[in-house]
Amino acid sequence: MNVPATMLRRALQVIPTVLVFGFLMTLGYVGHHFNWKMPKSSKLFGGQPSEPEDWCSKHNVPDSRCISCHPELGGTDPADWCKEHGLPESKCTICHPDLLAGGSAEWCPEHGLPEKSCTLCHPEIAVKGKAPASAIEAQVKSSLPGTAPKDPKSCQTHNLRVQFASPAAVRKAGISCGPVYERPMSSYVSVSGETAYDQTRLARVSPKVSGTAFRMQAELGSNVHAGDILGFVDSAEVGRLKGEFLQALATVSAKERLLTSLRSTIDEGQRLVELKAKYLDRVRTAAKESLVAQATVQDAESSLSDAHLQVLNAKVVEGEAIAGLEDGHIQLLKTRQALANLGLRLSIEEMQGLSREEREKRVRLLGVPTTFLKLLPQGVEVGNLIPLMAPFDGVVIERDAVEGEAIDPSRPVFVLADVTKMWLMMEVKQEEAGALSLGQKVVFKTDAAGAETISGELSWISTAADEKTRTVRARAVFENAEGRVRAGTFGSGKITVRESEKATAVLSEAIHWEGCCYVVFVRLTDDIFQTRKVKLGSVNGPFTEIRIGVMPGEVVVTTGSHVLKSEILKSALGAGCCAE
Repeated sequence: MNVPATMLRRALQVIPTVLVFGFLMTLGYVGHHFNWKMPKSSKLFGGQPSEPEDWCSKHNVPDSRCISCHPELGGTDPADWCKEHGLPESKCTICHPDLLAGGSAEWCPEHGLPEKSCTLCHPEIAVKGKAPASAIEAQVKSSLPGTAPKDPKSCQTHNLRVQFASPAAVRKAGISCGPVYERPMSSYVSVSGETAYDQTRLARVSPKVSGTAFRMQAELGSNVHAGDILGFVDSAEVGRLKGEFLQALATVSAKERLLTSLRSTIDEGQRLVELKAKYLDRVRTAAKESLVAQATVQDAESSLSDAHLQVLNAKVVEGEAIAGLEDGHIQLLKTRQALANLGLRLSIEEMQGLSREEREKRVRLLGVPTTFLKLLPQGVEVGNLIPLMAPFDGVVIERDAVEGEAIDPSRPVFVLADVTKMWLMMEVKQEEAGALSLGQKVVFKTDAAGAETISGELSWISTAADEKTRTVRARAVFENAEGRVRAGTFGSGKITVRESEKATAVLSEAIHWEGCCYVVFVRLTDDIFQTRKVKLGSVNGPFTEIRIGVMPGEVVVTTGSHVLKSEILKSALGAGCCAE
């Protein structure tokens, strides 16, 4: 057996294993020596070292442009800079929590935002630019959740900036920008509601006296006009009042004739007294001359006294006649007013110029039109009839009587509604009711299939909340000339509480709640973005109004803005900037 050959063959089989272990040991030594970072070739193999690379390994951006390591690049004093959290040391509440005790000295008390975000006080902070043409205006949620802490003045998020390695890194992160718009915006309150008849144009027609339904002419659903006769009621009370009126009218006429006769008699008596007085004067003169006897004088005096007495008696009767005539006029006016209260109106002056037969006919047919009389059979008594009339143009929505049925004033026979103008009764949340005021526009759509949107104005706001639903009721009036909207239909709508023709707005996806305030990210350069606190207004579709914080012409991050939010939240934990 050739022993050396066998040993050589075995040695050759072991050599690869030894080489692998040697390589691993060498790799471990080099990794440990260079802190497990790939060393440059000059350090491994010697030779002339190359130029240092322009790269900040801590923040993964070019070192010559790293605003976290070189705050002077962002216009900040390097001596007053917290490199760990990326904001001025004098304002770093994470490193110096004692700053929270006194709040923030850079707070705008008038508008409730940091001075660095208050574009109303400092419009010069706006960084305007042109948004990319490829900015995506995506639909977003119409509300943004979040509850502000008790004191947002201590928050320093607005001092934070997010820097990317390059514009390419921004695109790679899926971030796109959009402009700050100037557009019409409106605030509204969402409500649920129900349509209803206008209660000021809803009539419950009932007889003013008890009786029997005689002819009910109007049918359910009939369109009627003001003054149209809906039906008749046969009432004995009406016949009695008509009789009393005729009686009072006759009494007044008789007393007027009696008074005229008495006054004529009084006038004749006065003339007779004057003649007898003259005769007495002549007799007395003749008696003085002894031409007549003294008895003649006494007879003349007695005759004059009798004439005076007759005139006085006639005047007493005249006074009684006048009093009786006054009573007759009162009774006449009383019965006339009673008929007028039933809708049966008469002119006393016209009636006094008619004959007795004409008076009776006029009163008997009072309230019954001639056209209706022609439809009645011969011999039907109409003196007791009283019409039920439509007070305005409308539609009969209820009818509750048939001919021959007993009816009374407490029971409506017809219900009439004007459907050309209707009410919208709405339920508003208590927390939103404070924004309502009379005259605000209301847009509403019923749940009916194919229903059209209706609009109106707010005409009433309740002064109390409903005991069960704890909502506030409000009412709007809307036109319904074609009668397409039916009462009692449910639906939902919006009450516009504020409108602005030129409002500052951004896409809602650009806004984030960072735990204290709402923020957006304003583009400073293609790879640096500034956190800006904002105050929100109304939300319309994909847009949210910014009342304070940004200005039209600035550019903010829209799609992918959550990436920047993550970065500023990480800064509170000591994290750096966004990596490529």
